[in-house]
Order: sequence, then C-alpha cells, then structure tokens
Amino acid sequence: MNNKKAVLAVLALILILAAGFYAYESTTTVRTVPDDIKLEATVMANTNPNMDYDYMLEISLTQDNDSAHLMYPIISGINRLSYDAKDEELGYFLPTNIALVDKDEPRMMDALTTHNLLYWEKDTFYGIWAPVQKGTYKLRAYFNSDQKIEQWEDAKLLYVHSEEGWVGNDMSWSKLIDVRVHL
Repeated sequence: MNNKKAVLAVLALILILAAGFYAYESTTTVRTVPDDIKLEATVMANTNPNMDYDYMLEISLTQDNDSAHLMYPIISGINRLSYDAKDEELGYFLPTNIALVDKDEPRMMDALTTHNLLYWEKDTFYGIWAPVQKGTYKLRAYFNSDQKIEQWEDAKLLYVHSEEGWVGNDMSWSKLIDVRVHL
C-alpha cells in the first residue's frame, strides 16, 4: 500500500512540475520572433490605370510562423491608402480594412522614439493587416502625397506583432524596415 502511495505522490509531483513548466514557458516564450518575419516594401509610381493615385506601395511579407499583426507605412505626406480589388486576381492579398489599433500605439511610439522618428503625426498612421497564417503575402496600396519625393528618404514600414501570453501578459514587439523608393 505504501508503494502505491509513493508512486501516486511521485506522479502527482511530476504532473505539477510539468504544468508549472508549461505555464512558465507559455508566459515567457514568444511564439513568433522578429527573425520569423521577412518584410520588403517599395514605393513606385502608380502604373495601374484602375487607380487614380500617384503612387503605389508594394509589400512582400513572409511569415515563418503565425503572426497577428498590422503594418504601418511611415511615408511623408501620405494621404489615405486605397486598394484595387483587381490586384487580387494577380495574386495580391486585399486587406478589408485600414486602421490604427490603440493597443499598437505604445509599441509604435517606442519604435519611433528608438529610431528618432518622433515627428510623425498619429493620425497619419494607416494599419494594414495581412493573414495571420504563416506564408508569403504580397499586397499593393495606392496613395497620393502632399510632400516632395525628396522627403521620402526616411520612408519606413513598421511591423507591429501582437501576442498575449498564457496569463495575459503582453509579449508583442515591433520591427522597422526601410522602404525602397523607385520613381
């Protein structure tokens, strides 16, 4: 009888330790890290006859893991982003909405502070989403700008990853890349 109690106690201890380890790992280990995200962005003159905008932003996103995120173009004088549904026929992802997510704002401000880009106005941020599932996605956004092209040398794209740990802790991060300008 004592052997059964000892075995049960050891099994219970092992189960408790395994649950504790799982809980610890779930609250401290980010499932998607910045190296899992490959991102490229280019601004070019708009050649799409369906869209009455001067410029086109083309984004290529490869996710090695699932990632809930928004991407924010940081381009001088950007005015409203728009999409062409016909681009979907060419293999481009078509976002259904553009937004600034309030919970992203602290991460955005941290990234802008770190990279000395504090002169951006909050109301000029347009969040672009792509599917959460891992994979490669291309998208095109069209826009006009009230600034000179020469002011675009610091054009960036801010990727904000949102992730919550097992007990609700914020495990989000951001990644900033340069946007190539080909005009």
